[in-house]
Amino acid sequence: MNKRELIAAIAAKSGITQSETQARIEPVLKCMLEALKNGNKIVIHNFGTFSVKEWKERNKRNPSTNTAIICPAKRIVKFQVTKRLIL
Repeated sequence: MNKRELIAAIAAKSGITQSETQARIEPVLKCMLEALKNGNKIVIHNFGTFSVKEWKERNKRNPSTNTAIICPAKRIVKFQVTKRLIL
């Protein structure tokens, strides 16, 4: 499900238009993104936790050419589902 499909599904369940739904969801997503950029954790009860993980620079090998490559350090978003949500 992509963002457009999510907005359509929420609009259908809540009885409001898709444009109103989008206007309500956009600020939530922006706040979540800002919190993650600042290194904060986002915990949604009975759903899961979004957090930022720092990956260090790593030396790897290109499997096609067998040459060494350096993967730069980066930050990734990690999602940990709560036990109650497991299907």
